[in-house]
Amino acid sequence: MTIDGTDILESDLGIDVQNEILDRYDSGQSADEIKSYLKNGLQNISSSLDLEIYISTACLTLWEIGLLDDYFVKQLKAIVENGADRTWAEIDKTPLGCRHRQEKRFISLGCCFGVGLTDRPNQCALTIAE
Repeated sequence: MTIDGTDILESDLGIDVQNEILDRYDSGQSADEIKSYLKNGLQNISSSLDLEIYISTACLTLWEIGLLDDYFVKQLKAIVENGADRTWAEIDKTPLGCRHRQEKRFISLGCCFGVGLTDRPNQCALTIAE
């Protein structure tokens, strides 16, 4: 797996998860089917770093298409409370703090406190990439 940076969508896994969600959404799958797929995918996650990438990407993408729910929000909040995975420091000393700030910022923008809080999903994605 390649990790190109600390932004939520800067890894192969992140891009794969986002593409899978959007493909399923575009093909007309229901919200329940998409979320069930994502929850089942958690069984295949083998590291805390992959879990962090998977959950943060799922939250961002589900929020962008208006499907984010409490289950995924709680998962992301738990990750933020624990801090960014220490593996980021093995990749580069800088990403550990940056990654944690990215996820914290996503939550603080109100993106994770209820679907429909803001009508501008791209605002969150653009702000996160700053």
